[in-house]
Amino acid sequence: MAEIVFGFGTSHSSQLSLSPADWPEQAELDKSRTPWDDLLKSAPASMSDELKPEVQMERHSRAQEAIRALSSVVDTHRPDVLVIVGDDQDELFPHDELIPAIALALSPELIDRPIDFSSLPPIRQKSMWAMHGEEAVTYSIDTVLSEHVATRLSSDGFDIAVLRTQPEARSLGHAWTFVRRRVVKDWNLKLVPIFLNTYFGPNRPTPARCVQLGEAIAKAIVDFPAEVRIGIVASGGLSHFVIDEQLDRRILDAFKTGNTDQLASEAPSQFTSGTSEILNWITVGSALRAFQFELLDYLPAYRSLAGTGCGFAFGVWTPSA
Repeated sequence: MAEIVFGFGTSHSSQLSLSPADWPEQAELDKSRTPWDDLLKSAPASMSDELKPEVQMERHSRAQEAIRALSSVVDTHRPDVLVIVGDDQDELFPHDELIPAIALALSPELIDRPIDFSSLPPIRQKSMWAMHGEEAVTYSIDTVLSEHVATRLSSDGFDIAVLRTQPEARSLGHAWTFVRRRVVKDWNLKLVPIFLNTYFGPNRPTPARCVQLGEAIAKAIVDFPAEVRIGIVASGGLSHFVIDEQLDRRILDAFKTGNTDQLASEAPSQFTSGTSEILNWITVGSALRAFQFELLDYLPAYRSLAGTGCGFAFGVWTPSA
């Protein structure tokens, strides 16, 4: 029988892969994607302390250390397959044409194709090294496990889309490529990507539905008849582009106690923009509710007086004694 040997969660923000000296330039992008003026008016006077160079450098250094720690965890557990729950942002699925609420891949491989960065703002281009390279990279998909999970989820009442062929000129998204490029340095395993639509309405799963989804994923995996070691990964989050420390800490505390009722009761209206990626964590945390959660680090990485930035989070689930 299949065995879930561990799980982990990691932020994948581009801010993670930029020097703190670049964060002010990145903050300029926030002016067009947040209620900037209102945020400035309501921001506490202490926000200026969050932007001190020594504070930002310390948070950046701790984040890099946490990523290295995750790499060591993967090396220790040596999984055969990673089941990664992430959100596609107009990468593999064209969001103005088709975006499934939940999808799995049944193609033998998915390709991280080189991306034309020329249309991106310079600061975005500078961070893309952590998400895509200059050459195509192939990910082998465990199609047998993926089909098993899709079948079981469908039997449990989830409407699942399956991807059998990768669209031409479209790439596997950064929620998955970041894990390979920044965390799992020696990638000699197979992937089962679970695509969760967190960004684009109207078919975004609610927190309560994500709790149910995570529980169903875990049940499907442990019923898989092959002897395979599996790790489950949450990619993305936490709150951004406006940091909400209270929300982030409440979610992380629920993982420590295995309180899926708390997770299910969270208001869907909180999970918009980048903060919606917390739904990936809720799914994985619910799948691993019986596991022990260790928070490696949580870092509110502010980059503007308006309180924008990203709540960096890194955590590991391991079997309880």
